[in-house]
Amino acid sequence: MQEFITVHQDSIQGVLHGFDRMIFRGTLRCISYADGLGKYMNSQGILLKDFEGWARRCTRRLADHFDALAKKAGRPCVYLASSAASKEERAGAIARADRIQRGLVCVLSCVEPCVSASIRRNAQSKHLELVFVPRKCKFYYLYLIHPVFGWMHVRIQSWIPFEVQVYVNGRSFLQRQLDKAGIGYVQRDNCFTHLDNLKQAQSLIDQLTRMDWCKVLRGLVEPFWPGPQTGLLPEGLQMFYWTLRQSELATDVMFKRAADLAAIYPRLCRHAIEALSCQDILRFMDKSPSRYRGEVTGSLVKLVQGVRVKHHVGSNSIKMYDKGSSVLRVETTINNPKPLRVYRGPLAHPRQEVKWRCMSKSVADVARRARFCQQANQRYLAALAAVGLSLEAAAVLDGVSRPVVHGGQRDRALRPTSPDDAAVFAAVMNGKHLVNGLSNGSVQAALFTASAPDEIEARRRSNWVGRRLRLLRHHGLIKKVGARRLYRVTPKGSRVMGLALALRASTTLLSIAA
Repeated sequence: MQEFITVHQDSIQGVLHGFDRMIFRGTLRCISYADGLGKYMNSQGILLKDFEGWARRCTRRLADHFDALAKKAGRPCVYLASSAASKEERAGAIARADRIQRGLVCVLSCVEPCVSASIRRNAQSKHLELVFVPRKCKFYYLYLIHPVFGWMHVRIQSWIPFEVQVYVNGRSFLQRQLDKAGIGYVQRDNCFTHLDNLKQAQSLIDQLTRMDWCKVLRGLVEPFWPGPQTGLLPEGLQMFYWTLRQSELATDVMFKRAADLAAIYPRLCRHAIEALSCQDILRFMDKSPSRYRGEVTGSLVKLVQGVRVKHHVGSNSIKMYDKGSSVLRVETTINNPKPLRVYRGPLAHPRQEVKWRCMSKSVADVARRARFCQQANQRYLAALAAVGLSLEAAAVLDGVSRPVVHGGQRDRALRPTSPDDAAVFAAVMNGKHLVNGLSNGSVQAALFTASAPDEIEARRRSNWVGRRLRLLRHHGLIKKVGARRLYRVTPKGSRVMGLALALRASTTLLSIAA
């Protein structure tokens, strides 16, 4: 990412990383599957033939409870005839009309698809059995303006297993924290175009990765969930297991002027679609292209708000769009963290058997998920560093088309558009090097499809690649990483090699006079 900032440093005022959308799901684990629900009903003395009546009574009590909540707060309880209607817009309109600044805004309800419990007769055994099947039931959306998280909502399923969903927005949270700290800002929609104290703002939004989310979410749901003292639901249906169902972590590059972003954004979109390969996207998402068996797709969509580029890696994605006219946002969305890795012990015993494991949806892995998404955003921005400012091709390539003297030794000029040098450029610019840097061996692997037949050929290849890397280093296109035999592409290298490869890949129609 630093390469991108260096290229556009005169136009950028700052960068902000942090969660945007966070959707948590609360599950009553004891009744979230057929066997567990059956055991719970047995403990309560509820027969299978009485399941429908018991479930309907629970649902009716929940509905009465939410009606009473809305009435007590003096807020409307509205039923929406279609689940396709935007609850966000409806709740926002009510908040604006009634000038609500804090507390419950409204209670909305609608019938939506779900997976819930039902009773059916087993054709073979001739007995009733509990099953979880796709069906529809009523959901309640409680929109509120929270003193800490700002605009948010709690969604509660009215039929067993009574799943709860909590939506919070990281930028809304940051706005509340900035107001509390007295830090000035300019906000447009869901992003900040200016922050008086960027360092402190970053520290404030980082609190989202350090929270005790089990405790926080319990505090958010308790005011609306019927407690055991109400007698509306059995006492055992109180403790939720919390997971992070969906998260979006955004990296906002704030430009000083909207015109600065508008000047480069079309080329950024073109580069993201045409130059970034599936292998590059997999590397950004910390995946090995040789081992990944899923599908990688990309799309460019023109929306009312602007142009959005989006890449899907399975059910996860990374996207880029211009936000608030002067903010370049790169955002990684995680719906399924299982393919990702985290170094820790088992969730039940965190200090035992520490090793690399599949990332869990549990809130225990929120911090690791945040680090992964931020790194993915940074790799994506580093790849975009190849798109520089509006300069003529000659001005970019002329500097490396002349010999250079380094340490008293004269090195030849580069031939940026020649097949030989372009092949080296392509190997060096491979997206996998954004993660671990490039080495002699990794460049060899990109240039030679077959392994060396003998030791003499292996040494010859190593020496040949070493001379090419030294030449690129003396021209300032790559730099050495510390004392290791690793290199990284410099901002100058991104401009020169990116432009040279783009020129070779472009098609030009020439009109030749007879």
